[in-house]
Amino acid sequence: MAFGSKHLHSLIQAALDNNASDIHIREDEAPCFRIVGEMVPIRTKVFTRENLADIIKLMTGADILVDDVNELDGSYSAENICRIRYNVFKFQKKFGVICRLIRDQIPTIKELKLPSILSDIALAERGLILVTGATGSGKSTTLAAMINHINVERNCHIISIEDPVEYIHTQINSRISQREVGIDTKNYNVALRSALRQDPDVMLIGELRDLETISIALMAAETGHTVFATVHTTDAMKTIGRLIS
Repeated sequence: MAFGSKHLHSLIQAALDNNASDIHIREDEAPCFRIVGEMVPIRTKVFTRENLADIIKLMTGADILVDDVNELDGSYSAENICRIRYNVFKFQKKFGVICRLIRDQIPTIKELKLPSILSDIALAERGLILVTGATGSGKSTTLAAMINHINVERNCHIISIEDPVEYIHTQINSRISQREVGIDTKNYNVALRSALRQDPDVMLIGELRDLETISIALMAAETGHTVFATVHTTDAMKTIGRLIS
């Protein structure tokens, strides 16, 4: 039996209803939800290879030959439910899909119970602002809240470069250009160099991954732009070490 969008959307809705952050789907296993850091098995049928193939084709929007896929990143919008960031991977000749749930409503800094000083930091008109932390610690959500605050409070041009685009921003007082690596641009470095010629006031970089990306981000900050980015480090000292190493 084909696994259609109705089945996938029901699974996503169930995850939201249980306040899950992620859905783990693996071949020959029942799916699991990650809820408050814990893996919680779901009482449902075991997913077959055909089910996984249907899910991958649904999320990519392409009739791809699934057996040729080893790993694949992307985003998918479950209409009227939420967006997901997914990763497809192969293990021991089987397939797995991990889905990170991204709520449609962008939370505010206050709703996230973040320090109020972040509202002032978000409105800085130049400099490099880094949000750091381990995987799943809320870096992307924190940045989305800060960008949304700028969108409400400033009249400026915001360019985001993400892999993939997670939260979708609706223009309020700012013009927002959200670019996805692999779809709208070749890679971070090409997009960043191009962004400097697109009259930006604020730039959001999904992740500082390598020396060239870091160098361009620093140059942008030094030339009068506000640059936001994430780094996979756990404290300020390690972040500085990552930037200069």
